[in-house]
Amino acid sequence: MSVSQSGISQVRVRWDEARPNIFTASHMNYQKLGTNQIYTRTINWRERTAELSGLTRGADYSIYLTHVASLPNTVKAATTFHIESTSISITSSHTFPVTIGDEVTLTCRVVIPSGISGNLDLEWHQPNGTYRYAPVYGIVGGRMVYDELRLGHITQSNVGEYSCTASLNGAVSSTITIPNLNLPSPTVAIEQSRSDTLYAGTDISLTCTATLTESLRYLGLSVHISWSGPQTFISSTMEGSNGVYTKRLSISPLAISDSGTYICAATVSGTNVYSITSRHSRVVSVTDLPPPTVVISEVGGERTAGEELQLTCTVTVVENLVTSPCIRWTGGSLEDVQSVGLL
Repeated sequence: MSVSQSGISQVRVRWDEARPNIFTASHMNYQKLGTNQIYTRTINWRERTAELSGLTRGADYSIYLTHVASLPNTVKAATTFHIESTSISITSSHTFPVTIGDEVTLTCRVVIPSGISGNLDLEWHQPNGTYRYAPVYGIVGGRMVYDELRLGHITQSNVGEYSCTASLNGAVSSTITIPNLNLPSPTVAIEQSRSDTLYAGTDISLTCTATLTESLRYLGLSVHISWSGPQTFISSTMEGSNGVYTKRLSISPLAISDSGTYICAATVSGTNVYSITSRHSRVVSVTDLPPPTVVISEVGGERTAGEELQLTCTVTVVENLVTSPCIRWTGGSLEDVQSVGLL
């Protein structure tokens, strides 16, 4: 900074600012240009540190040049300078809140101002108290540095605050918080083996299918499927893999007392994950078995005394009947009882 004033016999120039000993000042230089006398004094940083001996990066400061001469008043001129700062931020690969099981990566971004060089140290601090140190970066000012923290398939243990600290002649930090996760429920569906009328004496099977979301299939979760209903029954062993599991319930033969609501419950649980149950229900209505249709037909034509007579009894029952009908012939001295297998 320079000042000029004509006709001055004595000039004193100094730099004034709020924090002493920040700068070193050169000797005052004198130059005559035409009728003006120009006095110049230059200041420089005493040292180049991240904090600049107490001055904060990212802030604006004003310094003043005081010109004292044989004038009744002091003349001041001011200039403002800005200390460029190292910036740091953390971003996530997913928008919060994330879903349990998602693969999440946090990225720490550091912007280094021009004129700064040295070794940059990056340190991650995680909610479980562990640290991870990134490789040391050789830094030339005016560049950006990225470092990724890969959390993998995220669980409840990953919830909390993460911080990234960059050290380069001073430290700057940024934080990001992963909030509570979305907890997806398994999808539960029931498929019925028959859609026709359910008569007593017939059979039925109900198959419950539990499907996990894609993000849950890599967490090693435990899956349990159970049935409940109006009567005691036997269900099959659960089967399945790759996030799709089934368990079948069979009732044979059906009785009127089997009518009611059947509920399938699928529970998913795991260490440091969560436990959640989804349910689906199906109403089963059993109808009384209608009487069978019986038709007797004679084999052959008209008979005379002494000839053989052959009669055929045809019994028609509902489909899917699991019990065989019992046919009894009576007439005269004849009495025959026979259980007939279903065709």
